[in-house]
Amino acid sequence: MAWLRTREARSAWLIFWVFLLLPAAGTLSHEAGHIAVARWLGYETELYYASMSAFTDDSAVYAGRCGLPPAAEADLPAYAECRRQEGKHESLLISLGGPLQTMLTGTLGLAWLLWNRRKHAAAESLSRAGWCAVLLALLWARQVFNQLRYGLDWIQGEIDIPTGGDEERISLLLGIPRWSLLAASGLIGVIICSVVVGYGVPALQRRPLLIGASVGGAAGYILWMNMLGPYLLP
Repeated sequence: MAWLRTREARSAWLIFWVFLLLPAAGTLSHEAGHIAVARWLGYETELYYASMSAFTDDSAVYAGRCGLPPAAEADLPAYAECRRQEGKHESLLISLGGPLQTMLTGTLGLAWLLWNRRKHAAAESLSRAGWCAVLLALLWARQVFNQLRYGLDWIQGEIDIPTGGDEERISLLLGIPRWSLLAASGLIGVIICSVVVGYGVPALQRRPLLIGASVGGAAGYILWMNMLGPYLLP
């Protein structure tokens, strides 16, 4: 109990509160990546607490993209094929939007952290800018979490049940094994998170980070996915 009164415990407690908010922020920014691509393609969108939807009722949009006349829906085979091909292509782009946003932001955070760490190599604690970089870099933890969830499905024999994950959907649209991108991005995520904790964060702050981030992140995920999220953005 004496540890709870130490400076290390106070740091872990502060990190806990920050990571309590991170799942909601990370999820919404991830969905914003999907929405940005969908809007760019001309879709209407709706945001939910852990997903988004894209839709359009304008049949001329698809006909125009395939070089068909405005009334192409009258030619049902040509119009149906147009919508199938365009829908597959655009579904791929929209699905890519979320993971790319998350991974690109995480990579920029890692670069910022490593630059900041070299600049203050002798420091015993990170600056505020350094902690911001840690938060951004640890967005890569999403890839690790998804890989673990997929592995658990495999262990339980439920691998044939689609998880609905973006990486799995992208793999299926590309015609490659459904676990390919998930495994690759999960491995990269493990490496990046290890670099963040093992190199980017000073030794004295590693344990508070691991304790605060693990407990706060888990609590934040449950809080957003099971309580606040469904209430605020059903």
